[in-house]
Amino acid sequence: MSSLFSINLALSSVLLAALTIGTATASPDDASGGFSTPSSLKRLVVLDFKLTGDLGGSNFEAAHKERIRVASEKLRDELKRNHLYNVVDDRAALAVIERWSSEQNLHHCNGCELDMAKQLNAEQVLVPWIFRMSNLVLTMHVEIRDVATGRILMKKALDFRGDNDIGWTRAIAYLIRDMKERRNIKS
Repeated sequence: MSSLFSINLALSSVLLAALTIGTATASPDDASGGFSTPSSLKRLVVLDFKLTGDLGGSNFEAAHKERIRVASEKLRDELKRNHLYNVVDDRAALAVIERWSSEQNLHHCNGCELDMAKQLNAEQVLVPWIFRMSNLVLTMHVEIRDVATGRILMKKALDFRGDNDIGWTRAIAYLIRDMKERRNIKS
């Protein structure tokens, strides 16, 4: 009986060791709570949202300008907070984005966003825009490009309802949730 017990104990020890090794190799950044450290994350420039489509007339200009500012800030904050990217968003970077934006449409400029991202020493650039079909029906588009190659790394469109703060915020939350799921990051 004692030999059967020692075999079971030995087998249990081997299984436990194999499980421990498997876990250690499967999640190398466990020491950081399952998150990548900021230094291991890709440096990403996030452009401000652009609104296209039916803009609803001049009555909506001020509200849209503020909503774009808030949504752009929220997207940058959520990407950082969820350890998805090392977002290049210091005041100097935002000033560069603003200057380039005042000279041309960064969402349709045939690669100028890549040049700007290179100037900011970023590895990737995120270009977000909202297509407004109506006050009720909108689509958030997001494209992430590799700065060195220009290759599209991610392209996503999220339909949402309501041209209001709640609708835009929910769309950003769904985008972040999807990005986390793609990387298997737990909340």
